Amino acid sequence: MNKKEMKAYYESKTLGEVRGIYSERDRVLTNMKDIIKDYSQKIIDLDPESRNYVNRLKDYADHVKSYSKDIAEEISFIDILKPILDKKESEGINQAEYEKYMADNKENIQLLIHKSKEMEEYALVNWDNEKWSKKDILEVHDFMLKELIIMLKDTVGSITEIRRLEYNPNKGMDGTIEGTKGAVSINTVLAGGYNIQKLHYRTLIQKWGN
Repeated sequence: MNKKEMKAYYESKTLGEVRGIYSERDRVLTNMKDIIKDYSQKIIDLDPESRNYVNRLKDYADHVKSYSKDIAEEISFIDILKPILDKKESEGINQAEYEKYMADNKENIQLLIHKSKEMEEYALVNWDNEKWSKKDILEVHDFMLKELIIMLKDTVGSITEIRRLEYNPNKGMDGTIEGTKGAVSINTVLAGGYNIQKLHYRTLIQKWGN
């Protein structure tokens, strides 16, 4: 795909799908940068007096060159994806899409709905009432549940087990959820972004398993 086709393709995806792709590619980019740092340090640590100095220098330099090319490609991809993600973040969750999925698949996500309700009830009793009103708590849990459902629907399929789902220090949801198509690790963070004035929650997922 050229850049125009790629942009149109990812613009057609949901917020959750774009966010999941962006999170994974950003993770890959970070890993490649760390690898280059390691090889660069190996070059610095080489002993010029060693009989294998030239061969090792060439080998390490070739790795740096190869990963640098991959990094340039990842950055180019992320540069295309980031404005799309920021725009979708500002628009929020597609309510019509969410309601349709709920109507068609409610039985598949009962475990998640039940667990989210338990956490909401806990928050209503235990969260600091000076910082969180009942309205705030209900809105936050409604948003995080909707976002999780939208992100998970094409990733894990029908939910079969919630291994863990709990609050992190940001009052977001972290955990591990399994389904018929695999499993995901979940991390919810506070975030801002381009053209986004209001601090908001961003749920990141990483798939593993099938």
